[in-house]
Amino acid sequence: MIREMGFSTRLGPRAYRTDDQLAPNTLASIDGEIQEMVEAAATRALNLLQSKRDELDRLALALIEYETLSAEEAWKVVKGHKLERNTV
Repeated sequence: MIREMGFSTRLGPRAYRTDDQLAPNTLASIDGEIQEMVEAAATRALNLLQSKRDELDRLALALIEYETLSAEEAWKVVKGHKLERNTV
């Protein structure tokens, strides 16, 4: 995304083709931008999982208990409602 599509605020909206002869500093800048993007995405994913931990735990426990859930049942569990059906 950084190199081929130019998605970088620091490097600007410029795409660098793979066959371009790039200076070492430019390559280092591209690598730095990629590293920042990956780290930001990982942080965002971790924060999202942590903020939804209670819902994920409820869903995991329901899956252990029932093995399968319909979409409607999964939403009920995520929202904290009890399911009324036989366990496996």
